[in-house]
Amino acid sequence: MQTKIINTIFITLLTIYSSNAFSGSCGSVYDDELGWLQEVEVASGQAEPLSEVPAPVTVINSDMMTNIGARTLKDVLITYVPGMTNVQSHSDMNVAQRGIYGSSQQKILILLNGHRLNSQAYSNANPDFSISLDKLACIEVLRAPGSSLYGNVALTAVINLITKKGTDINGTEVSVGVGNYGQRKLSFLFGNEFDNGKSDLLLWGSFYTNEGEIANVPANEDYSREPKDSYAILDGVKDPGSYDIGLTYEFGDFTLLASQRRARYISPFSLMSDFGASLSGGGESYNYSDYRKLNGVGPGQAATFSHLGMDYVNEFDNNLKLQFQVYYDEYEYNEMYVGNQIQKNAIFLTAYDRGYGFIAQLSKPYNFFGAGRWMIGTQINTMELYDSNAIYGQAGEWLQFMDNRQKNVLDPGTERINSLFTQIKHNFTDTLLGNFGVRFDKKDRHKGESIDAMSPRLALIWKPYDKFNLKISYAKAFVDAPYVYQYYNYYPNPNNQLALKPEYMESYQLTPTFKLAQGKITSSFNIFYNKFSNVIVRNNQPEDGQNTIQNYGFLNQWGIENETSYNQNSYNLAFNLTYQVADGAEYYGVSDDQIWNVPNFTANLVLNVNPFKLFNFTNETVSQDLWLNLTARYIGEQLSPINIQFSNGTSFYEPNNEVDDVVLFNTGFRWNKLWKDFFLDARVYNLLDEDYYQGGSVTHPYPQAGRWFMLTVGYKGNW
Repeated sequence: MQTKIINTIFITLLTIYSSNAFSGSCGSVYDDELGWLQEVEVASGQAEPLSEVPAPVTVINSDMMTNIGARTLKDVLITYVPGMTNVQSHSDMNVAQRGIYGSSQQKILILLNGHRLNSQAYSNANPDFSISLDKLACIEVLRAPGSSLYGNVALTAVINLITKKGTDINGTEVSVGVGNYGQRKLSFLFGNEFDNGKSDLLLWGSFYTNEGEIANVPANEDYSREPKDSYAILDGVKDPGSYDIGLTYEFGDFTLLASQRRARYISPFSLMSDFGASLSGGGESYNYSDYRKLNGVGPGQAATFSHLGMDYVNEFDNNLKLQFQVYYDEYEYNEMYVGNQIQKNAIFLTAYDRGYGFIAQLSKPYNFFGAGRWMIGTQINTMELYDSNAIYGQAGEWLQFMDNRQKNVLDPGTERINSLFTQIKHNFTDTLLGNFGVRFDKKDRHKGESIDAMSPRLALIWKPYDKFNLKISYAKAFVDAPYVYQYYNYYPNPNNQLALKPEYMESYQLTPTFKLAQGKITSSFNIFYNKFSNVIVRNNQPEDGQNTIQNYGFLNQWGIENETSYNQNSYNLAFNLTYQVADGAEYYGVSDDQIWNVPNFTANLVLNVNPFKLFNFTNETVSQDLWLNLTARYIGEQLSPINIQFSNGTSFYEPNNEVDDVVLFNTGFRWNKLWKDFFLDARVYNLLDEDYYQGGSVTHPYPQAGRWFMLTVGYKGNW
């Protein structure tokens, strides 16, 4: 009977095949013995149970996000996704997947209902307060190279954010929150169906701001040219705040997506020491109020992302499915780079890019030496950086355009990628599946030779029992150097463009998964071996004549991951563990088996308890929808070398500098229908107020935020 159910589910899923370029369903089916069978789309471009995905996938639903009181996408990722760690950037939030990161989040492709959120020229996506979590039904994370389906940028992972339907809201949700350090937030959702279910509308909006935590920096920890007792603003979001607004509207075979969001992050320390010099320091403490805002933006980054897209899906009588997506994106980048603290100089950089294109594909089931489905498609994407400028300031005042090369800091130009991709998912037997895909991308660069990239994926899935499956997979991916790095006119060699090479990743993975206790316990292990080449990183101490952004050699790495969950009616547990080490490197930040600024060990434990259900308390006058949460995170020790040299001769050299391990606790509760349709949410982050540090693309490890708290009151009104 169980086998029949699984086969029925599989056949049904094949008939509702959906493309990688289009939104997921967040669907799930419950079986009395196997528990919840989650369906995902991000891995192979079609709705399929987790037991059949060709590579490891982590699924996070809206309840999981709510239970931990997640504030940002980064919070969700570093809590639930094995191998995902926090890394410190100068002026935005960033994460590393399996030890690879850049100066911003540029190695992971982030999608919203299948639409790219990463900017076209800089490739960043900013997993911060600019992405409202309240609008999301679930998040699918492919923990593998994704270029065989998605092409450029899908290097180490692909994250698909799937919005709720209007019918999920069926009315209005409004919440307001306040907290320490000047935190204020507002969230709004409206959704419903119209025309007797023929159309579905979801509207969302969110806003967040804070003053940031003022952390004291003693003179012995102040990596400045003139060390002194000073301070840094941690996790600051103001001047201006962050927002996320948008809508999805489904009507007939069409779905419209329109959204705009603004990311904001205050730089805790300076970015550079001496503009245009080969010596690169940065990381100095500074006085935020010494710098006059420009266009409402203070020190740090403010980036605005705008997206407009339309999907069309139609399945004909012969089961041939046509899917088509057209899109237009714009990105505005504003950043104030704070420099030499004696002169109090700064540069305000502004850049504008846009991207547009389409994705078209056909798919159809077949019965030939077993059952399966083929898919073939094409994508044409054009990006254009059409304007940029920089204004120079000193002593906290703005003085002049840096116009010795006219006003353009970045070369205006256009780049185009033409792509073809195909995939076959085939049932060899009732217990053995194959998933094979490949994509070819041809990129015409603004200058220089074009880039040709072939990205294959091969996977075998063995399902001898309903409660066990084993996957073996190989995938290769690439990400080309961001346009901003290639054609920035103010690097030390302005007339000699960097000619950076694309980055590549190859990944071999073995993934057994077990289901126990009638599906209440699920445990998945993943053993991986990754090979990275031409990795692009920021070199904070380049040699004379070199640029700060460089292609490095290679990194080989292996590790093991585990995800385990246990679900009961009154409580649930989620646990993940990652162990990862370097296995050889050249010209990359590695010492022995340690990747710089990335821990070998990380672990997370999430415990949620409903006390009313746990103790069988029944009272019709009191809502029993109360969930208490405790989240524990272990971050292992890290090697974080320091090598800073300023033009006045001050230098700091600590090649064996280590960051201690730490255990962090977050706690809180969510009480739905506390009174009528109102809910209450209270959270404390870093409960024990632990002092800890984190390095990354910065010159030295930065102090991290201490104890923060947030109280949120909301209303959910259904129609």
